[in-house]
Amino acid sequence: MFIQNMQQAYASTTQALFSMFNSKEYLEMSQESSVVSQYYSLAGGPRQYYIIIQTFDMFEYLFRLYKTKMIDEEQWLRWEATAKSMITIPKFKRVWDKTKDSRSHEFIKLIDSFGTSQKS
Repeated sequence: MFIQNMQQAYASTTQALFSMFNSKEYLEMSQESSVVSQYYSLAGGPRQYYIIIQTFDMFEYLFRLYKTKMIDEEQWLRWEATAKSMITIPKFKRVWDKTKDSRSHEFIKLIDSFGTSQKS
């Protein structure tokens, strides 16, 4: 029950955060920062940037659930296949390369390994 409550709290918190990130007011203020504007330019604008970041957050969370045996391998393999194709999208790859240092070491290794196994 504790784990389920923590998962719900995490989901609610991240949803609230990303709602705020996508508010008109936040987007206007954030573009005043040259650092933040550089991140936005990687993705073609703030909305696309936050979609990409939220996608990486979701995949990292699912990866953590898999590693702690909260989801089974069959479920994880479907998500992993989606992540492998997602990282081939140039905007996703650019944002990943610039922001991956904020992720867990194990997740970085996983996503970076997709690039070496996707040579087609």
